[in-house]
Amino acid sequence: MKDGRQQTVNSYQQSAVSRRSASGGAGSCFPCLLSTVYCLPAKGGFALISVIIILSLLGIATGVATSFAHRLKTSRRQVATEDELKALKEAILGNPRQYSKEGRSNFGYLGDMGLSGTGQLPALAGLYTKGSQPTYALGTAGQGAGWAGPYITPILREDLADLLKDPYGNTYSYTTTAYQRASDNEWVSARIRSFGPNKTDDNGTGDDRQIEILQKETRSTVSGYVKRTDGTAISGATVTLYYPVAGSVSNLSTTTNASGLYQFPANAVPFGVRTITVSAPTTGSLEFAEGSALSTDTGNEDLSFNITNRGTTDVIVNAIRLDYTIPPPDNNAYFQEVYVGGTQVFDYSNDALNDALNDTTNPRGPTGTTITFADTSIAGSGGGSVSTTKRVLVAADSAQLPNVILSTQSGGGTLNIRYINFYKNQAGGGPKVSINDDDGDGQPSFTVTLYNGATVVLTQSFIALEQP
Repeated sequence: MKDGRQQTVNSYQQSAVSRRSASGGAGSCFPCLLSTVYCLPAKGGFALISVIIILSLLGIATGVATSFAHRLKTSRRQVATEDELKALKEAILGNPRQYSKEGRSNFGYLGDMGLSGTGQLPALAGLYTKGSQPTYALGTAGQGAGWAGPYITPILREDLADLLKDPYGNTYSYTTTAYQRASDNEWVSARIRSFGPNKTDDNGTGDDRQIEILQKETRSTVSGYVKRTDGTAISGATVTLYYPVAGSVSNLSTTTNASGLYQFPANAVPFGVRTITVSAPTTGSLEFAEGSALSTDTGNEDLSFNITNRGTTDVIVNAIRLDYTIPPPDNNAYFQEVYVGGTQVFDYSNDALNDALNDTTNPRGPTGTTITFADTSIAGSGGGSVSTTKRVLVAADSAQLPNVILSTQSGGGTLNIRYINFYKNQAGGGPKVSINDDDGDGQPSFTVTLYNGATVVLTQSFIALEQP
């Protein structure tokens, strides 16, 4: 056996020498220079250069893999940070995409607790632990208020210390001091920021990640109308809105104007399910009878309109003022007579009924003339108070609530007022003036003010329609 192996080796060596001789010595196999190393056929093993190349490639691959793993880990932390910032914002404001058949149903911490007494959003710890915050309960008018958390999903955080840190181990930077964003002038109520992997506050740039909570996402300017079942406006109605402040029920109150409109202060009401109560006026309440202003007589130079008492008690009036604007070419107009409830209270040709002008030269009355007369009572309905309570959704920075309809009494008495014969000239003859736009020169406009002594009981602007 030994002699056989030796013969095989000798044969390989002779073949290698023959190949080296045939090639002129070039391309000799390095292992053949060592007498103790067998020189194997080229196709039966690896040359040293091949091993070096393979090891180099493995080193490069390892480096690439390590770099990729680091970038992947960093990317995952960035995504996790951004997800956490969104989750914290949603815990504060609720989920705007969660709806019931009545509308948006999830308003988070803000919906339950409202803003603080100074109008700020909560500390982050308050999203997770109740502490000294009031427990959620129903209060005045059925308005709920108080802590009903936790508002952070348990899967997201396991304890309070973890809640306050980002995936890099940094404590979140959180401010509730309002500021105006330079890029679009939007007011920001709060900002949560992660300093990222470099653990340095880069003021929101570089590897920082942050999320802002805008004022328009938290507060609303609330308004609406109060009307009767026939669609007419109710003026002087009391509207009270209930909402939480620091977990306790608070309220704002206002009254409706002549158009039935109420409006609370700008940006005063936090988003959420809120409660309003509306009460019709229990005192006398004068309203301009819609559609009653008519231009009468052949040339439309007379004015007639009605005032109605929609309150429950009588209202006394003893003075009236009419301001008006007449478009060109007439520009001016002067009235000769005034009747209140069928009683003549001004007559340009009667000195006894011309005291408003304190003149005996028989001038007609100009715009802005205040005429006094004996106390005239406009009867009230005599009914009691009518009120209603409604739950409403406040979910936009400008929220006009649905109309509130009150089934009030039909109203009390009505007072007819007439201004007779508008002339272009204050004294003497001259042409009469039409007080509507029948001549195509533009629509005259009027404002009437009624007084009880020095107290204004009604002010209303209107235009006169041509009598059908």
